[in-house]
Amino acid sequence: MLENTLKYLENIESEIDQLPYSKHWSEKTRFSLISYALYVRAKFLQNIADQALQVFQRSGLDKLSLEALGWLLVALSADKSHDNHQTIELIYKYLKGKVNETSETANFITSYGDDGQSVMFHSNQRTDAILLESLLCIDPESTICTKLCKGLQAHKVKGAWKSTQENCFVLIALDKY
Repeated sequence: MLENTLKYLENIESEIDQLPYSKHWSEKTRFSLISYALYVRAKFLQNIADQALQVFQRSGLDKLSLEALGWLLVALSADKSHDNHQTIELIYKYLKGKVNETSETANFITSYGDDGQSVMFHSNQRTDAILLESLLCIDPESTICTKLCKGLQAHKVKGAWKSTQENCFVLIALDKY
């Protein structure tokens, strides 16, 4: 089953194109799905840095959500033998410009702008968690990481976050922290 799933993710763009309603999706949503597929493949130790770089080159910063940038950062940083330093640094600089920091916490605010199509689940805490995990891959000593961690913990209510998705992404990021 895992092998079939990874094969599906390898062909995610053609799989998306086969869906009759995908033509109505924004480019940002499409690139987010592609970026997430690369992130999952990187988690299974597949060398996909070249593909992640190609996605970034095709999309640029303006067609990628903050979550997609986080997923691409994980994919780009997973292959230490690949020279992605310039791209990683460009994304990191962009993200540092999008963070809202206080003296104690930090957070990112974003949306997919899909006009209510609800193709992608979204929440600010999920975005923060995804970006925390990605920043831990490239700059674990950053004060932004500590502040994101504190911000995520501040949004916990009765030991959990708002949804199962938030719980999953936040716990993955906090475990890495």
